Amino acid sequence: MRSLAAAVVLVWLLGCWSRPARGQPVERATTGSALNWSRLPGTETCPDVTELARRIDDHLRREAFTSPAQATLLVDATIEAVQPQGFRVRIILSGAEAEPGVRELESPGVDCSDAVDAAALAIALMMPPDAAAASRPTTTPTTTSEPRQLAVTPTDTALPAKTDNDAPRADSWHTRLAVGALGSVGPLPGASAGLIANLRELRAGASLAIDLSVAYLAPRRASWSPTSGTDFSQQALNLTGVWRRRLDGPLEVSVGAGVQLAGTSARTFGSTASHDFTSLGVSALLEGEGAWHADEHWLLLARLTGGMPVWNESYDVVIDGRNQSVFDPAPVFCSLWLGLGLTL
Repeated sequence: MRSLAAAVVLVWLLGCWSRPARGQPVERATTGSALNWSRLPGTETCPDVTELARRIDDHLRREAFTSPAQATLLVDATIEAVQPQGFRVRIILSGAEAEPGVRELESPGVDCSDAVDAAALAIALMMPPDAAAASRPTTTPTTTSEPRQLAVTPTDTALPAKTDNDAPRADSWHTRLAVGALGSVGPLPGASAGLIANLRELRAGASLAIDLSVAYLAPRRASWSPTSGTDFSQQALNLTGVWRRRLDGPLEVSVGAGVQLAGTSARTFGSTASHDFTSLGVSALLEGEGAWHADEHWLLLARLTGGMPVWNESYDVVIDGRNQSVFDPAPVFCSLWLGLGLTL
């Protein structure tokens, strides 16, 4: 009996020694990482947390996550839509196994899956190697390999600068061509009409331009008898420097100053001394122009020109043995022309 009692006491003592004390916490092995994935309004169709975890596992070649109750590292990721298109992912890493970290990524594409791929790669790179290794083991070999490269666009990445091909150069030159109907008073007897062609070279963004015009005035007659007289016509070349300014809307105004080189042809008839001749003249010019732009290429324009002859030959013929002046040019002349222009 004594032996039996001693054995019972010994078993009771061993059981008390191995039982934890009342109120003493039981230590639980907590290792691994937990993943939280939030999809904000507008991203409901994006892959869920299971798909995100699978893509992270593919990068790490192991199962990276366990339940939150057993995890010592928390990965909290959020995805939201941005305007005009694209997605933004915010990743927060916290826990005892890693220093807290925050990272934001942006994917400019319209496919949400691309943004999730970028987030999976970023999370795999942010996780400490020991935290990944402490997660649930699988039969997959633990040898790591290079993760596949995905397009990740950080929020602080600057957009590529525009090249010279994306915008017009400030020093590029443009050509404006115009044709129109011309009316003039002074160069020929009475009022005369004709045609004009104009070329203007202008630099983009500049206020100065070079202007070249070629004009033709149809013949006008000066008669000194019912059967005799002289027909006058003129060809002129105008070269001016122009200052121009684009006003609000489609209107543009310009002023210019330059020189005219003119050749006046005269043909006499009904006289014993009938002959043809051409005289040259040089005049100073002042011009003002208004142009209305229908679009970036086509425009309507009106130009008023005033001139003063600096040098010209006289128009004299011999009538009945006497030298007689047929036409005396005015000391000033003016012209107006209306035309259609095209900017190249």
